[in-house]
Amino acid sequence: MIRHFTLSAETGLVPVADRLRYMGLARVVFTAVALAYWWALPAERALPAATLAALTGGYFLVAAAGWTSWRLGRSVAITAFGLSLLVDGLYLALVAYSPTELLTPLRYLVVAHVITVTLVASFRTGLKVTIWHTILVWLAFRLHEGGAAGDRPAFHLLVFLLVVWTAGFCTATFAAINERDLRRRGYDMEALARLALTLENAGTPHQVAQAAATAIAEDFAVARVAFLHASDDDVAVLGSCGLSAVDVPVAGPAGDELIERALGGRATLLVNRSDRDRDPWLSASFPQASNLALVPMFADDHPIGLVCLEYGARRGSRIESRVVGVLEQFASHASLALANALLLARMSRLASTDGLTGAANRRTFDERLARELRRARPDGEQVSLLMLDVDHFKRVNDEHGHSVGDDVLRHLVQLIEGLCRPQDLLARYGGEEFALILPDASAEDAKEIAERARTELIASQPPVPVTISIGIATSPVHASSPGALIEAADGALYRAKTDGRNRSVCVSDPAVMSPDPPARSPLRIPR
Repeated sequence: MIRHFTLSAETGLVPVADRLRYMGLARVVFTAVALAYWWALPAERALPAATLAALTGGYFLVAAAGWTSWRLGRSVAITAFGLSLLVDGLYLALVAYSPTELLTPLRYLVVAHVITVTLVASFRTGLKVTIWHTILVWLAFRLHEGGAAGDRPAFHLLVFLLVVWTAGFCTATFAAINERDLRRRGYDMEALARLALTLENAGTPHQVAQAAATAIAEDFAVARVAFLHASDDDVAVLGSCGLSAVDVPVAGPAGDELIERALGGRATLLVNRSDRDRDPWLSASFPQASNLALVPMFADDHPIGLVCLEYGARRGSRIESRVVGVLEQFASHASLALANALLLARMSRLASTDGLTGAANRRTFDERLARELRRARPDGEQVSLLMLDVDHFKRVNDEHGHSVGDDVLRHLVQLIEGLCRPQDLLARYGGEEFALILPDASAEDAKEIAERARTELIASQPPVPVTISIGIATSPVHASSPGALIEAADGALYRAKTDGRNRSVCVSDPAVMSPDPPARSPLRIPR
């Protein structure tokens, strides 16, 4: 179900050194039981004391060699581990052998050995050891004096082997189930760790959403997944994989019932095809989807988004509860990263914009103007600068109050930003004065934008009737450095003010190119 997880050669559920240690403890127990049996029941002694001591000593030497083999490398340790299991079978077969009885009580150490190996190593190894014990018991049966006499020893042998195989098969079955569950949990942890590393390198909200969507698509083998961000008044797609209608707008709580339910609850919402068709956005974005899962994302106990994914489209199967749990952990990690990215974006926006109007602040303006002039200089590209000032703004504040004056400034910014291209930048230069950077724009282009802004402001019905005066300068025609360009545009703005306001003036206009332009400070602009 979950793909793209493979254990490396150095990775395993149980380290080889630990397996050797556990088997070493089991061997101590087996040996102690065999010696206690020999000492407690003299009549059952099949081996002389010297033979048993030599056999046990050699067995411990081989076990010790296997224990130290892990220091030589993993492949050597695995080989030694397998050989030591064969030696275990030989030792148990020899100490349990009796010339008078085929199945002594010590034979049942074989059952304990099979169970131990299956649990410590793996279910496959346990079945192989079971086959090895079967061969050894069959050889002991052939060597036994009664091996060819009657059916009773053969019947007992079959019963014993049935016990051994039942124990091995049952232990292997349950061990395989547990091992599969452990491996799945290990895979899930690896996926979460990989997602955390990916999200750590994602800076913007879009990068976070796209990284999480890609991770879910790859790790859960889903064909289509989308990350939605829910703000106070909008729901938008931030990242997706395999979506057929990314451009379809999300109607949000007002029009998408299932999205509203998922955002309003904390549990994952499973959606079938009939329910999906009632939701406009889900129906358009996930056509023909049989099963959908909507996983809400929360930050500070507030819903910030939603993970929408299609599951089981090829098989029509329902999503497993384990997978739902892992998806919710994915969403939890993603929601934390998304909240941090949104906060970082908000802080960056606050640091670079004017708090009142939303336009860029003075620092952003200075950095952007210098960068645009450096970029344009090698190719001789023109960059125009507009300096805008609200006429008689002090009168607006005095007659209508500062709150109305703030509304006027916000209205002006909204209007001018609607006229700008994506590469243009509007900044609040100070007070009621604004600056507009127009990359790749000639003086004529800038003049056209200035006139449109001036005339549309009058026609837009601002909070109170106001006009603006605009000064225009272009680099490298009028100035080449940021400071000189600002001073040139500011001088043109001063001329627009002194010539009667409510007009745009370019540095190249004859009225501005007077023999003695008055020296001035930006603070002395007539209002």
